[in-house]
Amino acid sequence: MDGATQPLRVVVPPRLVKGFRTPPCPHSTPSWGAAHDARVASPAWLAAGLGLTGLSFVAGVVQWGVLLRGAQSMVRWRSVASWQAQSVFAGHVLPTAAAGDAVRAVNACRAAGNGTAIGSILGSRLAGSLGMALWGLAGAIMLRGTFGAPVLAAAAVYAGCIGVAWILVLTTARPALRAEPHPRGALATRGARVIASLRDGCDAIRHRTGPIVVCVLVALVGWGVQLLALGAFARALGAGVPPTLFAVALPISLVATWSPASVNGVGLREGVMAGVLVHAGVSPEHAGAVSLVIDLQMLPIAVAGAVAWMATRRRAVPRQL
Repeated sequence: MDGATQPLRVVVPPRLVKGFRTPPCPHSTPSWGAAHDARVASPAWLAAGLGLTGLSFVAGVVQWGVLLRGAQSMVRWRSVASWQAQSVFAGHVLPTAAAGDAVRAVNACRAAGNGTAIGSILGSRLAGSLGMALWGLAGAIMLRGTFGAPVLAAAAVYAGCIGVAWILVLTTARPALRAEPHPRGALATRGARVIASLRDGCDAIRHRTGPIVVCVLVALVGWGVQLLALGAFARALGAGVPPTLFAVALPISLVATWSPASVNGVGLREGVMAGVLVHAGVSPEHAGAVSLVIDLQMLPIAVAGAVAWMATRRRAVPRQL
C-alpha cells in the first residue's frame, strides 16, 4: 500500500440506465427470441395473415380450376377446392414435393381424363412459377443494393426459363398417329410414356387461350397476396419485413427442397430463409421466428384437406362394399 486512496467505483447494470440497450449475450440462441416472438405475437396481424393465406389458397383453386374445367368437363368447383386442400395435406405428410401433384393428378384424371388433368396441373404449375419469378425479379430490382447483381441475374434467368417453358407448352402438338418403334427396356418405356403424357397434356390446353390468360393473371395476383400474408405474419411477430424481401427470399429458400441432403428441404429450407433475412438486416431472433411461421402458414388448410380426405374415404368404403 502506498497510502493513496482509491476512488470508489460504482458499477451500474446497463439495464438500469435509461435509453441504454443491453447487447445480446454471445451465448444466446435465436430460438429463445423466436419463442418470445411467438408468445407476444399480435392476434390482429395473425388474423390478417390467415385471411390473406385463405385468399391465396382460393386463387390457387381458381388458377387450377379454369384449366381443369373445360367446356365438356363436369368437374365441380367444390371438388377442385377439395382436391387442392388434399394436395396441401399430402405435401405436409409425405416427404416429397410431388405428393400434392400426385393427389391432384389421381383425382383429376378420374374426373376429366388424362390429357386435360395433366395439362391443367402443368399449366397451373407454370403459372405459379411465372408469378413467383416475376415478383422475385421485381423484388431483386428494388433490393439490388442489398443482394447485388448475381441475385438479379439469377432472377432474370429464372423468369426467362419459365417463359421458354410456356412457349414449349403452347407450341407442342400431338403428333399424327403412325407406327413408332417401341423403345427397348423398362426404363425407356416408362420415359416414353411420361413424355407422351406431357405431350398430350400440352396439346389439351394449348388452344385454350382465355383460360390460360386467366390462370396466369390469377397466379400473379395470388402470389402477391401470398407475399402480403407473409408480411402480415412478420408484422405479427414484431419484424417489419417488406413483401419485396419475401419475394426474393422465398424462391431462394425453395431451392433447398431440391437438396438430397434433407427430406423435402425440411430444416434446410428454414435455415436458408433465416440466412437470407439476416443478410438483409433482420435480426436473427426475428428471422428464425418468421421462417418457422412460414412453415406453419398452410397448416389450417392442410387440416381441412385431411378432413376432406377422410370424408372421401368414408364415402368410398360403402361403394366398394
